[in-house]
Amino acid sequence: MMLILQKQVWFTVIALLLLISNWSSLTLLVHTWSEWPEYEHGFLIPLVSGWLIWQRRSYLRTDGSWLGTGVVLFGALISLVGQLAIAPAIAQYGFVILILGLAFSLIGWQAFKTVAIPLMVLFFMVPLPTFLHISLSNELLRLSSELGAAFLMAIGVPAYLEGNIIDLGIYRLQVVQACNGMRYLLPIVALSFICGFIYQGSLLVRSFITLSGIPLAILMNGFRLGVTGIMVNTWGIGMAEGFMHDFQGWVVYAVCLVCLISEMFVINFITGNGRTITEALQFELIKGVTLEKKPLNIPKPALAAIIPLIVLALTVNTLESNATQVYRRPFSEFPTKLEEWTGNASAMDKSELEFLKPDDYMIVNFSVAKGSPINLYAAYYLEQRITKSIHSPSICLPTNGWIMRETSRIEIPDVIQGGSLSVNRAVVQKNSETRLVYYWFQQAGRSIANPTLAKWFMFSDSVMRGRSDGALVRLMIPVQRKDRVEVIEHQLQQFVQLIYPYLEKHIPD
Repeated sequence: MMLILQKQVWFTVIALLLLISNWSSLTLLVHTWSEWPEYEHGFLIPLVSGWLIWQRRSYLRTDGSWLGTGVVLFGALISLVGQLAIAPAIAQYGFVILILGLAFSLIGWQAFKTVAIPLMVLFFMVPLPTFLHISLSNELLRLSSELGAAFLMAIGVPAYLEGNIIDLGIYRLQVVQACNGMRYLLPIVALSFICGFIYQGSLLVRSFITLSGIPLAILMNGFRLGVTGIMVNTWGIGMAEGFMHDFQGWVVYAVCLVCLISEMFVINFITGNGRTITEALQFELIKGVTLEKKPLNIPKPALAAIIPLIVLALTVNTLESNATQVYRRPFSEFPTKLEEWTGNASAMDKSELEFLKPDDYMIVNFSVAKGSPINLYAAYYLEQRITKSIHSPSICLPTNGWIMRETSRIEIPDVIQGGSLSVNRAVVQKNSETRLVYYWFQQAGRSIANPTLAKWFMFSDSVMRGRSDGALVRLMIPVQRKDRVEVIEHQLQQFVQLIYPYLEKHIPD
């Protein structure tokens, strides 16, 4: 009876500590699954992982491992850094490492080997780091567009690729970010990883099955775009919208699953020495591993693993509750008349406000008699947390359909007490519109262009000074075909020199 109570208490305490210490990152994780089609498979991953572990339940025993306790300590550190540096992917990877470490500390190495891969499946529920997601999305957009156009031309349908637009003559099929194939790539790769695990074969064969999901998803998305082009060319643009668009997506999933199963059939036929496909799939135990069945006790390494979780929970909640309050002027007092410039303030719509969650912000469109209008956007966050923080334009602009044509970092002279201001410069394009963008971050008296450096200062200020406040400043100016970029650039830099002293009054040191 005491043993049963001990086990129940340990599992209850562990579950509560995992939730308390990772609540913000887990809340954001579930929100991402709900809002981003690329990650909606995340809801299924814990179920699949749990099912694979359940198949091996009779082989689990409690030898315990102090190395597992070390893994828990490492996972707690990763989770803490991710939460304080507002890096959700890092914090969520830390959560998965914590689960791996807890299992390791409880059941020991020999039993852990039987469930290590099923537990690692949990990494597929974590969204990619944002910078990697954006880079991969853009590359997949290019590949998918090229493959779709190549397929159409190969079967004799006239098609011309211009950027990410497939010109069919009568219709122009725009390949938007939602069609880049990410929503197929990530779940198909997770599925191929699971297939590679359950297939009994050499490491080379299993690696081949696992990696085959990548080209399979990319090729199938290019094929889907080609088929969509044929349907649009035959029956009109409605074939690329609404129900037909969603239906084509489900067909891609089904075909990829059939291809993976067929691939395993073929490999087993060639290398299986007459075994059936059922015999080739393992659902019980890693080949060659036998374990003595023993009752599930709570060894000392597993009990000690509670300590890093307690420290993590206390540290996260203490730092969040002790944030330093700073005085500043609200953006509503920012002047809308600056020399020859006249500003017209506007507001975010409700959905944008709920997504960005700034504590204060301003959007002002400044115009001048001679020159192009400039859009000024500044957002201030009193406390940055993993569920509420500054969104870099390098992420938000591509998400909203802008393509980053040029990116660089430049120095604007005579801004900060006679010195230069380092800013990020980008030329972005959406359809026929082109904009020149400058942006930088204000962090506790620092003007920072590098987003990684801004996160580091926010992390260090949060730990050392109890401050995580900061702001983003972004300016956009339209670029017309007739405009000389040098003239537009000079105008925008002069405007930065003009507004910077006023910004300092609204963004605290």
